[in-house]
Amino acid sequence: MRPFYRRYLIDDNSKILHQMDKSIAEVTYALGFNEVANFNQFFKRNLGVTATQFRNKEH
Repeated sequence: MRPFYRRYLIDDNSKILHQMDKSIAEVTYALGFNEVANFNQFFKRNLGVTATQFRNKEH
């Protein structure tokens, strides 16, 4: 994955996760990931925490 596209996905992920009305699964599929596990793996690899941990830490 190209660095600029990865950065774009990370920024989008972070913004969408702040919208508490959307579940992690909804965010996963909206961003084009096929599985929640893949989304969490991507998120953890790039930000050091899972999407759930990120959301809980931010709120």
